[in-house]
Amino acid sequence: MSDDERFAEYGAALADAIDSALDDWLTSVIEMREAADVVDVAGVIASVRAASIPRLNELAAQDLDAQRTTPLEILRTSAAIVTAALTDAAVPEPDAIEFGQPGDPYGVGPMAFADLGADVADAGLAWGAAKAHVHLQRRS
Repeated sequence: MSDDERFAEYGAALADAIDSALDDWLTSVIEMREAADVVDVAGVIASVRAASIPRLNELAAQDLDAQRTTPLEILRTSAAIVTAALTDAAVPEPDAIEFGQPGDPYGVGPMAFADLGADVADAGLAWGAAKAHVHLQRRS
């Protein structure tokens, strides 16, 4: 198996790990903002899944040099769906978020794969290492 094929496999494994962790992660994000009783959690999860999982799978299938985003950026972009739901439900924004991203007033977007759990962190680490390996192989 070539390095490129392994890289694609690690990307697919990361997408699968994110898919498996998505429900629990989003539920906890919404519950942390004490919004589970005013937000359609199942609807938000379905919307985030529809916005992110196909893009993650597409990214995993792309050649390294064609990739213009990362799995975390896809998740951060999709987090806008959660932000919109929290805003629509009039959930108060926190006073301060230690590591918030621009346009993410609730601090929804993940800062690292570990935010979604250990399995995603492990898959993300393997994907990142494979990406670095392929990158270095191509440029040496």
